[in-house]
Amino acid sequence: MFDTHFVGIGGIGMSALAHVLMDWGQTVSGSDLELSSVTEGLKKKGARIYKGHFASNIRLAKQIVYTAVNAKENREIISAKERDIPMLHRSELLSACTQGKAALAVTGTHGKTSTSALLSFTLMHAEQDPSFAVGGTFTHLNINGRGGRGPLFVFEADESDGSLLNYHPMGAIFTNLELDHVDYWKSFTQLREHAFSFIDQVQDKAHFFYCAHDAHLKGAKGKSYGFMQGADIQGSHFRQQGWNVFFDIHIDGKTYKNMHLPIVGKHHALNALAVFACALSLGIPSNTIRHAFSNYKGVFKRAHRLGEKKGVLFIDDYAHHPTEVKATLSSIKKCFPDRRLMVAFEPHKFSRLKYFIHDFVASFAFASEVVIIDVYGVLESASGVDSQDLVQKIKKRAIYVQNSQLQAFVQQWLQAGDVFITMGAGKISHLGKTIYDNFS
Repeated sequence: MFDTHFVGIGGIGMSALAHVLMDWGQTVSGSDLELSSVTEGLKKKGARIYKGHFASNIRLAKQIVYTAVNAKENREIISAKERDIPMLHRSELLSACTQGKAALAVTGTHGKTSTSALLSFTLMHAEQDPSFAVGGTFTHLNINGRGGRGPLFVFEADESDGSLLNYHPMGAIFTNLELDHVDYWKSFTQLREHAFSFIDQVQDKAHFFYCAHDAHLKGAKGKSYGFMQGADIQGSHFRQQGWNVFFDIHIDGKTYKNMHLPIVGKHHALNALAVFACALSLGIPSNTIRHAFSNYKGVFKRAHRLGEKKGVLFIDDYAHHPTEVKATLSSIKKCFPDRRLMVAFEPHKFSRLKYFIHDFVASFAFASEVVIIDVYGVLESASGVDSQDLVQKIKKRAIYVQNSQLQAFVQQWLQAGDVFITMGAGKISHLGKTIYDNFS
């Protein structure tokens, strides 16, 4: 018998929980439409992996874990219901995993993965043996989830589908609040009410930190952080030097100078303010936190440098919302002011592209040229807008290319000195890696 079967085990959130359960001694199986390095890693760890969703896959399962994406018209889900096999939404399993632990949630529209990963890494560096489930794979560990023996459990709390209220963490970090996932949220008011209901569920407000720059979080009970006067945890003297950022932190009358992260972007330094304060509130010595920051290796798909070939630097990033695209490109442009920024972008969901299409146009201001590939629909049907509509609005600096033609196009498009950035949350990372591997 397998304790738990994951429908869509290759997903970043599902695979993290699979790692946690296996570390805690449970047996795991799972299925996915496509096999990947993620599923291969789980297989090597002992999970039984199936390609495709079939009723026979769950014949040995004691419980089934699913997400909203695969909840309908899935053979495994249908079979589980017919056989009365217990079923858990991913968020319900995650909540169950945090029971008996001092849970630390990281949520917000942007920056959840970067922040939760940095916090998890800091606690590991401090020898706390934490558990964690984050939305990105650590570049040096090649995992995104871990079942530790220590009392702390860091997890990324997704705001996209209304499941935030399944969590009652000891503490939390709220990075920002902006409308996204417009296929689920019908208004920003609805999203904000949901967010503040979650904040009310944070058990110890001494371990709750929220971004002071975000007016939508004003009034939250906790400690604010930001590069601004009046923040409880205040950053200052930010500077970016190459692929590194430096900044000072002021908290409780003390100043911690020249904090260092080997990554680009003021938004990452902003996240680090919250992580520093959270770790400090847990009793981690400041010098240990400082050392962890300096040795942080990052996660894949977050301004991740694949390498350089023929004078072209290849970077992969997960940005798929206009705010994220702008922040990432702005940071990279500051790092390479004299090089062309050539971007390949994959829109993620038709609903997001339609709602934010004008914001997307503005978000590519720092790009020299942009190639747009097909929309990654995530089970959505086209809704009156597609990639070519975005190209027409960006105008001269943009071109549409079919996914199958991207590699050949990029090979001719790029020249020595360029910085080539793949951006998106769907297939673009795989395409970018293939392009890099075969670039000549």
